[in-house]
Amino acid sequence: MILWLLLACGPAPSVPALDPVGVAVREAEAGEVALADGDARTARTRFAAARAARPDDALLAAWEARAAAQLGALDEALALLDDALAAAPRFGEGVALRACLRARAGDRDGAAADVLRALELGPWTPFQARRDPDLAGLWDHPDLQHLPAAPLVARLEVPDRLAFLGTRVPVRLEIDGTASGVVGVEDDGSPQPAVLARVVETRGRTPDGDARTELVYDLAVTGPGGLRVGPLVVHERRWRALVPAREVPTEAPDDRAARRAPLDLRTPSSLLGGRVPPAAWRDGEGTWVAVPPGGRVRPAGDGVVRALVDGTGPVAELVWLPDHPDEVEVSRDGEAIWRAHPEAEPRAHP
Repeated sequence: MILWLLLACGPAPSVPALDPVGVAVREAEAGEVALADGDARTARTRFAAARAARPDDALLAAWEARAAAQLGALDEALALLDDALAAAPRFGEGVALRACLRARAGDRDGAAADVLRALELGPWTPFQARRDPDLAGLWDHPDLQHLPAAPLVARLEVPDRLAFLGTRVPVRLEIDGTASGVVGVEDDGSPQPAVLARVVETRGRTPDGDARTELVYDLAVTGPGGLRVGPLVVHERRWRALVPAREVPTEAPDDRAARRAPLDLRTPSSLLGGRVPPAAWRDGEGTWVAVPPGGRVRPAGDGVVRALVDGTGPVAELVWLPDHPDEVEVSRDGEAIWRAHPEAEPRAHP
């Protein structure tokens, strides 16, 4: 990677100048390997040798600063970055690194200014910055109050009107900061007068370029007494967001008692995990089948479909079979495209 970045730093050198470039590339690549191996001292020596061959290269200065910081020489690392950014003020990766090192050194104002500059130049999006451990103590700074309040932010919306027996209640959960694309949702497991009819998970982007996931749950009302959604725990990798409960009033004829059961709010992405459709796997007493866009399942499912959509369109539909068939077939346009025995054991969900 360093080779391409070095060669992109300016016009192609003439043949006599190739030797300094070659030296810089060799030393920089050796420094990168040493840094990855935890040998910051060797890495710094190598990056310094690379800079001696290309003294005006801001990228090499940033790598040496990174190694110096790992050795505990924060002042020297910051001086290297200051010099590099004076010569290349739009070097966004250098600005982001300096923000982290300034935060480590206790320079909150300087770090906050660099965070804003890095967001402007592009190496960070707001949620990427929010998740950097070096900046953990910086988020109460007055200049950063417009940035995300947490590494993962979730908002729950429910209708504010009365819902009657048999009607569907659309519940919308919007989650910002879902970088991995695999999102889990859990509630408290209390029985509710509703069942899941369908859920659509859509991957998109915030206006600032961060990942956003929208989940729309269609819940079919099964009785009176009020439907409570939540409290919810939303998780993506090691990040968590707690969402307060919201309630929807429900009604039914006097002679219809509520049929109550816990809501199943598992997301298509958490169920699918790393699988690529078509796929089928057992889960408890039933079987999940992941179907590519336009596909159909034989045997047919129970009508509850979980759909996954990204910016280019449908990705997969997850169909639930309430038993363990010996074979599952997926067809499209009337022709079978896949047959298989479901996996005997479910994979762990990420």
